[in-house]
Order: sequence, then structure tokens, then C-alpha cells
Amino acid sequence: MAIVDSVVTFEGENKGFFMKPIIEEPTLQAFGWDFIYGQTDMWLYFNSTLGKITREKTACGSTDSTDGIDVTRKQITYVELEAYKSQCYKTFDNTIFAMARKTGINKADLISGTGDIQKLLLQVVQEAVMRDFLRITLLGNTALASADYNMIDGWYVKVNADPDTIQSGVSLTSTTLNTTNFPTTIQSIFTQRSRRAKQTPNSEMAWYVTRNVYDAWQAYLLSNANTDTSLNRFISGEVAPKLLGIDLIVLDIVDEYLEADFTSSGVTDQPYRIVLAKKDQTKVAIDSPAAGKELEIWYDNNTELNKYRAKYNLDIQIGYGEYFTIAGF
Repeated sequence: MAIVDSVVTFEGENKGFFMKPIIEEPTLQAFGWDFIYGQTDMWLYFNSTLGKITREKTACGSTDSTDGIDVTRKQITYVELEAYKSQCYKTFDNTIFAMARKTGINKADLISGTGDIQKLLLQVVQEAVMRDFLRITLLGNTALASADYNMIDGWYVKVNADPDTIQSGVSLTSTTLNTTNFPTTIQSIFTQRSRRAKQTPNSEMAWYVTRNVYDAWQAYLLSNANTDTSLNRFISGEVAPKLLGIDLIVLDIVDEYLEADFTSSGVTDQPYRIVLAKKDQTKVAIDSPAAGKELEIWYDNNTELNKYRAKYNLDIQIGYGEYFTIAGF
């Protein structure tokens, strides 16, 4: 994604500038999750269901046949997060951007106006803020020592810890997901859904998978390209890929950070992850619909630094655990 002219005149010559492409990560809204907006901690309440409460009436009066419904709760605990960075104008000395700066007393101000440097800084910083928002929401873990992850317990932690989540016990490896075993492995996860999940329309469900799982699915399709359906899918692709009639959502950012931050001696921790879930049973709590997107920018004349800041409240919670079936973590 180009945000600056590819050729800039500098020192009398045309110089090529190659902007590292911005990765357009999907927003959390694309996952089908619910959003809760607020600034103070709150409780989410959940009711149990009833069954077998009807009896034959054999005499006057009525007798309770069972206890009433139970109500349980889960807490939303907002954590305020901040991204704050400074940029010195000296970074651009002797580069193709030097001539794009202001001159004289205003040389250090990279923010005011609409020049090429401002465009570069804005898009790079905004990308970082949004990707951090996704990374923390998905991979946050308060048990970790790293300040990059220990702000909140993220989605994987919450899903895995819920006592009602269906732990499929299916091992996900390059072997269990190879072109021979892929169908059996996926079917094993699929059939272990709770009764309620099985009764939920496919349109309300989704497979949330890492890229490694998706690549295994594509490899399986290629290995079976002798069938018309597999061949067409492999050649043309699908706008909204499905697996067993259910949307398939690829969490590329998870693979990226598992490889970057959770790899030791060349081995990545739990690279094959699958969550089969009802979309609206994940609740993302933020203080504004613009959380992770808003960016405050200003130039500090005293320090000669150009500053960027994003702030938002964040927590994540899941609804009824029985709507989640997981494997690989």
C-alpha cells in the first residue's frame, strides 16, 4: 500500500523510496464479536436453562418439580492502555525526506501541514496501534512476564479457562493436519460440539484458525484437486471460505506473534490453533467504538519532538463456554 510518491527528487537526482507495505489486518468487527462500551468495571450475567419441569397433575394444588434457574456472572475489568512514541526530525537527515521537511526555525516540526513525512508517520503509527490492539485482545496473558502481553487475559486465555468450554483433546500437528489426516482431525473437533452448538445455525458459527491450519486446509484441497469442487476452490479461492458450511476466519496476526515472541530453539509454541465458536459469544469491552483507531499527534516545541499517543480501555470476556470447542492450545 503506497502512501508516499515512489520517486522523490533529492540532491538533484530521482531517488526511489520503497514504503514497507501496510498490512491490512481485519478488525475485530469482522470476527462477528459483540462489543460493550463503557468506562467502569461491570458484571455480565448469565442464566441457566430449565428442562423436565412438566408432570402429570393427579391432585389439587401444585408441587415444584425442580429448582428455578441459576444466575452466574463474569466480570469485565477495564484496563487503560496507552501507546506513546516520539519522533525526532534528525532521523531524516541525509535521506530523501530531508527536502520534504520545513526549513529554518520550523525544521523540527514534522506534524503540521500535510506533507509526505506526516503521511508516512501517521500510517506507520496507526498500523502499529491497530495491530497492538488485535495482538493484546487475542494473545494477552497476565501470567506472562512480558509487558507486551501481561496487561489483560486475552481471548485464548479466557476461552481455554472457562469450565464449560469443550476441550476436544484433538492433537494438532503437521501430521494430524496433513493431506491424509486433515478431514478426520477436523471432523473429530466438529462432532465434539455441545448439543446447543450443534443446534445453532451455521451462519452464527465460525472457525477461528491460525494461518498454519488454513494452509493445511489449502494443501488438502490441492491434494484432492481431481474433484471439481476442490479444484474450483483451489483455483478461484473464496471470498468467505467455509469449512463444513461454517465461516473460516484466519487469525494471521496470531501466527506472526507466536513466531516472533513464543518461539524457542526454532520451535513455535502451539502454532496450530482452532476455536469453533458461536460468533456473538465473545464480548469485547472498550470505551469507544474508535478504540485502537484514534491517534493524537502534536509537535512539542520545547523538546523538538513529534509525539503520538493512543489511549483506550480494554477487556475481553466470553459468554457461554459451551458454545466454544477448541483444539491446539
